[in-house]
Amino acid sequence: MSLIGLILAAGRGSRFKSEKPKLVHPLLGKPMVYYPYRALKEGLNPLKVGVIVGYKHHLVEEVFKGYPDVEFFFQENPKGGTADAVLKALPLLEKYGAGFVAIINGDSPLVLPETLKAGF
Repeated sequence: MSLIGLILAAGRGSRFKSEKPKLVHPLLGKPMVYYPYRALKEGLNPLKVGVIVGYKHHLVEEVFKGYPDVEFFFQENPKGGTADAVLKALPLLEKYGAGFVAIINGDSPLVLPETLKAGF
């Protein structure tokens, strides 16, 4: 069975007080959303990583330009929550027959690969 990773990155981050989504702001030289991706890749090595985008999606998509294992899914209404976000990525899960799905918030830069590995 294959494992698919999903990164929830559709939120605006309005409390961040920025015109850009908070996930693209640099943290230690890399966009915040890069760190959950790295944790997924190093901890679980998923077959594919789906990134659910929304507000100013092109900025998040730019972060992963050139990453062949990343596919994007657009969530029109991020207030639909996690369930709605996962439904947007359903085609990816069906395409690869995902037996397992690891879902992580895009604003979780402190999640370590070891933490994810321990959960699976």
